[in-house]
Amino acid sequence: MGKVTKALGTGFGMALAATAGAYLLYKKNPKVRNKAKVWVDDMKKELKKDFSKLNEINQTTFKKTVEDVGERFGRMGQVNKTELSGLVNDLKDAWAHFSKDLSSLKKG
Repeated sequence: MGKVTKALGTGFGMALAATAGAYLLYKKNPKVRNKAKVWVDDMKKELKKDFSKLNEINQTTFKKTVEDVGERFGRMGQVNKTELSGLVNDLKDAWAHFSKDLSSLKKG
């Protein structure tokens, strides 16, 4: 696993866990929790795969990739559009966190 992928994996884990955690906290139904966990994990894998294909990750490519993956998941129809939209927005807003991880890799 490359350093960039590892940093993104750590960052995505934190952002997705926070978003999914908030969703899971409000839903008491185990079926809903399991379904949410599955699609959040799938989205994380898909984002890592797409980011690993990029030569350079900047704010524009980061947000575009998050949007593209979000659109693909929205077309699947198994994900609540409102929850997906919230997750995509949270991830796009988390650019500052990811850029810190990436800049620390460039220094080290």
